[in-house]
Amino acid sequence: MAASCAINNRAGSQSTTVVGIDGKLANVLNYINTGETNDDFTAAIADKTAELSNDRGWRSGYMTYQQRMYEEQMRGFEKGKAEGIAEGKAAGIAEGKAVGIAEGKAKAFFELVQDGDMRTEVAAEKLNLPIDEFEKQMTDAGYKIPVC
Repeated sequence: MAASCAINNRAGSQSTTVVGIDGKLANVLNYINTGETNDDFTAAIADKTAELSNDRGWRSGYMTYQQRMYEEQMRGFEKGKAEGIAEGKAAGIAEGKAVGIAEGKAKAFFELVQDGDMRTEVAAEKLNLPIDEFEKQMTDAGYKIPVC
């Protein structure tokens, strides 16, 4: 089983007895923070870093890799955006259909009541509305409630 460990790179500048790290790790952390080499190992790291920094081929390869990663990230973003828009449109269409059906159903009952073919109480019950709310919606839609 693999284990993970996180190290505060600022710990190298503190007393090793306080933070509990040995001299070699403290030297590496100090190199990361300051660029100073204190032993052969950190000197080797510094030499390799300088070598790679001056290697145009390596830098070009790394920059190409970074560009590819950025392009992949952008493709993923665009794909996610497109999927989100498609889902939003589908949900909007479904909601629009439901609202349209409900409005059409209500208008049919408003016409039946206005024409005297159905009692207000029956139409309100069919739409699961209280009578006063049914009458309000009916008048707001421009229909007339018949006086019996």
